[in-house]
Amino acid sequence: MEGRDVLHHLLQVENEASSLSAEALAEADRRISERERLARESYGKKYDARVAELNAAFESEAASIADEYRQKLASYRDELDRRSIDYQRFAELASDSLIRER
Repeated sequence: MEGRDVLHHLLQVENEASSLSAEALAEADRRISERERLARESYGKKYDARVAELNAAFESEAASIADEYRQKLASYRDELDRRSIDYQRFAELASDSLIRER
């Protein structure tokens, strides 16, 4: 009978150890999951902030480039408008270049 009591006691200790191990594993999984969730949230916030920052910089630079383009185009058009067209000279040049005597 004493042998059975010892075996019964050992089985109870093993069951308790198994139960504690399972609880510890479940707690570790819960903590890992929580840390992963927090890390993802933190990363997502930082990522979104950086994306917003880069988009704002892009929009600003694009607007600056568009303004510069408009100014250069207006300047070019003004320069063209200030030039006079010498139709007589153009006709002579075209005639000399295209209709050569052979």
